[in-house]
Amino acid sequence: NVLQFLDSFKFVHKEQLGNGDSVDPEILGYIFERAMTARDRKGTGAYYTPKSITKYISENTIYPCIIEKTNEILKTEKGYNDTELIKEIDELFILPATTLKAIWEKIILKLRVLDNACGSGAFLLAAANILFWLNKKINDKIGADNPDTTLKIIILVNNLYGVDLNPNGIEIAKLRLWLWLADSYEPGYIKPLPNIDYNLRVGNSLIGYVDLGEFRSTKLTLSDFLRDEEKPTLDKLLKERNDLIHEYKITWGEEAKELKSSVQELDVKISDLLNADLYREFGEKKIEISRAEFLKLNPFHWGFEFYEVFDLEKPKGERGFDVVIGNPPYVRQEALGELKTYIRDQYTVYSGTADLYVYFIEQGISLLNDDGFFSYIVANKWMRANYGKPLRQWLKRQCIEEIVDFGDLPVFQATTYPCIIRISKNPSKSTFDVTEVETLSFTNLSDYVKNNNYVVNQEVLDDSGWSLVDEKTQALLDKICHVGVPLREYVNGKIYRGILTGLNEAFMIDAETRDKLIAEDPKSEELIKPFAMGKDIRRYQPLQSGRYLILMPKGWTRSNSEGTEDALAWLEREYPSIAAHLKPFSDKAQKRYDKGDYWWELRACDYYEEFEKTKIVYLVFQVRPAFTFDNGGIYCNNAIFVIPNKDLLLLGILNSKLGWFLISSYCTQIQSGYQLIFKYFGRIPIHMIDFSDPDDKSHHDKVVMLVKHMLELHEQLSKATEESEKTMLQKQIDKTDQQLDNQVYELYDLTPEEIAIVEGSAK
Repeated sequence: NVLQFLDSFKFVHKEQLGNGDSVDPEILGYIFERAMTARDRKGTGAYYTPKSITKYISENTIYPCIIEKTNEILKTEKGYNDTELIKEIDELFILPATTLKAIWEKIILKLRVLDNACGSGAFLLAAANILFWLNKKINDKIGADNPDTTLKIIILVNNLYGVDLNPNGIEIAKLRLWLWLADSYEPGYIKPLPNIDYNLRVGNSLIGYVDLGEFRSTKLTLSDFLRDEEKPTLDKLLKERNDLIHEYKITWGEEAKELKSSVQELDVKISDLLNADLYREFGEKKIEISRAEFLKLNPFHWGFEFYEVFDLEKPKGERGFDVVIGNPPYVRQEALGELKTYIRDQYTVYSGTADLYVYFIEQGISLLNDDGFFSYIVANKWMRANYGKPLRQWLKRQCIEEIVDFGDLPVFQATTYPCIIRISKNPSKSTFDVTEVETLSFTNLSDYVKNNNYVVNQEVLDDSGWSLVDEKTQALLDKICHVGVPLREYVNGKIYRGILTGLNEAFMIDAETRDKLIAEDPKSEELIKPFAMGKDIRRYQPLQSGRYLILMPKGWTRSNSEGTEDALAWLEREYPSIAAHLKPFSDKAQKRYDKGDYWWELRACDYYEEFEKTKIVYLVFQVRPAFTFDNGGIYCNNAIFVIPNKDLLLLGILNSKLGWFLISSYCTQIQSGYQLIFKYFGRIPIHMIDFSDPDDKSHHDKVVMLVKHMLELHEQLSKATEESEKTMLQKQIDKTDQQLDNQVYELYDLTPEEIAIVEGSAK
């Protein structure tokens, strides 16, 4: 148990004791994350968030929120004009003391910050530190004499809210925040800690009433969701509970216990009412779940749990949080089960294959008030994945302020491809800032972003997938698109994936085994095909694998016999060496889900004959261009795609610097390269040659000539034995490669400035 484990430690705020059994609040979250079992982490999607990320996200939501609210007061109450408004948080402290005091009382003391998947409280602690710095600085400026402990208690009681499904995480979060407060107490004098049980709550953030999907879109009160006769009772209970919680937060000892007991009695009554109605809704939606299993979901009813935030006496625009931050769980959609039906009806961004964080994004933004700011760190896959399309469409109607993309950098111990997305409730705008982070060796993330960000035009983002490029790069891509057609049209959709055998140890053989089988039975040669794997594909290099595939497609046996025993006897009679080779693998082969009619057959495939043709072959995952040419007859595994085509112009374009620029612009980044999924790879623009145009034909002929030369040079290099010959050939290859790049640039009519963009992006 995590909490029992922590009981053995002495807790300090700063690591100054030099004592091996002391723990500070910053590493409590790390201990919690490490102490979780792999099963816990897989089920909850919880990962420890680095301090640099929590600090950046907290600063860049809390500061803009305060600045915007401050400027509203300066304009409406103090008569400031637009040129006098503040732009940076430091400008807050040069305002007149009376103005600053009003801002402190009206804005900062009332600011409400939420992490709706708070885990062990990393983001809440980061927000607490930022708010403490602000409060302390303002108190110094206005001459207030509030001790640090008072300021921290105000922050804990008034400003911070968290929800998480894991009760251990909530307990750790409370401990971190209490320890953060206790550090400001004078040695030997410890006052009672504030009660924050009703600021940090256990529950399922995505399931329950008042998640603002239905609650804020109507004029009904919370009690209106229930039967008519229950309205007065629920209204009364909610208000009574809220009053008791306010007292409880600032009370200690026996009185606090009595207050909490009273609140808990009301909690049972209210949650029973709400859960009963929600369970009825589950039944209406045909969600098959027992009441016991439903209650295990732990629905979280926002207007009940945080009544003061969603107080229906407030104007609609003021209901909700000022800031929502966090790192929502990375749970795969398969784990949602029956809940998909509920989520489909509740969330606009629903997709049947979407991961859980997608719904947290919509909910987090929806939980804001009309002046709120939102920021999460999430996986970046939503930008191009099919399941992200509804989210992309929905986000384009929001006010995106910034995306910081970390690509495949190891921000977390697990590979998650994270990005930070920041959104405000301001009116939607046409542009937002983007930063592509290329290293984690920065001193300050905010400084790195300021020095490396660029502007993206939101209006040009395609619903089929977002490519976050600056305006100059976008203009270049638009130009290239205008002179080309999508690859999928250029090849008439004829791009095919390699073969999946389901049992390579049986069906893939080496040259020695091939020779042995053919020696025993020459007829078996007709079933044995040259077979290339991903590692065999090199740019322009001839395919030389030394591996072979035993190929008997689905339906091949049935044309010669019927019944398994009869068919196997026929195979043993007609192809004895192959039958003998495969027989030891029969048990494993029979268990394949993707076999043919018989265990010795491969899965159904409509395009086996395409492998016999002349074709371009390429790796589906590339860290650099990896396209080459096969004159026919070589089959490939599923790490390879083939384009049955003799088009050497296409091969030259794909292997060029411009081709790689297009791949990096359209395809999904993964690890240190790109995944050439046809949905995205098929969008890259290929120049269509107009052979009636002398210039077009000339460019075509030059590219084809150079590609032929490249293929010949690589063929020679593969056979060269002397180092001097290899060196000479490599120099010729490099020279020809540069000539090819230049010809492709001319083909697309690129200017020197546009070439610089390509070569600056191509890695």
